[in-house]
Amino acid sequence: MSGRSFEIQEELNGGALDLIKSSSDITVEQLTEEERQAFKEKAMSAYDVYKNMVGADGAAILDKLIEEVAAIESK
Repeated sequence: MSGRSFEIQEELNGGALDLIKSSSDITVEQLTEEERQAFKEKAMSAYDVYKNMVGADGAAILDKLIEEVAAIESK
């Protein structure tokens, strides 16, 4: 996502998160950058399992999604 659509999604997500925090007993954990990186590394094995389940087309979609997320995160 880019531009205004990305901003709208961030606003909606933020509002939903605020509602969860204020109206439930759910604890929301904020990961440090180091913890996020460790999580990403562990998740890589799940990507391989998923790709085996969905075949070449599904693998291509996942690869594109990962590429787009990386591009957004690098901004």
